[in-house]
Amino acid sequence: MMPLIDRRRGSAFWLAAILFGAIFPTLVAWLVVAPLKHMPIAGGWNPKTMAIGPIVNGVWGVGTALIYRVFVPR
Repeated sequence: MMPLIDRRRGSAFWLAAILFGAIFPTLVAWLVVAPLKHMPIAGGWNPKTMAIGPIVNGVWGVGTALIYRVFVPR
């Protein structure tokens, strides 16, 4: 994630972190992990279930970016 969004500055950095986190881990969970666990793809296409993944993973993206900014010196 960080090699892709590190070059951005300001709000573009944080927006990229949210979008990366909301999109990529969610797609992997829906399309790779769920079938491996013999579960329906994308939570059975239930809108309430599908909304949880991008929200939680978007927050994960922001948290990861924040930890990166705090611990990696510039």
